Amino acid sequence: MAFSSDDGATWTKPAEVGAWYRAGDEDVVGDLVIDLPRNHVLVSNLTANRLDVWDNGTKTFDQTGVAVGSQPWGLAISTDPNVLLVANSGGTNISRVNLGTGPIS
Repeated sequence: MAFSSDDGATWTKPAEVGAWYRAGDEDVVGDLVIDLPRNHVLVSNLTANRLDVWDNGTKTFDQTGVAVGSQPWGLAISTDPNVLLVANSGGTNISRVNLGTGPIS
């Protein structure tokens, strides 16, 4: 879940109750999903055209994220729990992201 403060900063609220983590100075969050098997929260970053990956074990975001299409908005884990579908509002297309074992790609 993403929230904006009075100064325009966007904050992402991971599953842990009571903890807040800054998404970025100019970043706009569109959606998020929880990837329970890998203990990740996946956040669509409209500003950077990427998927930000929160590691709930280390309580940190991956430094590079995963490049997807223009202005990623909606996120959904497919019927295959190793596949994330990303609706890109800027390109009116869908990116398919492999969540399987190993690095997310």
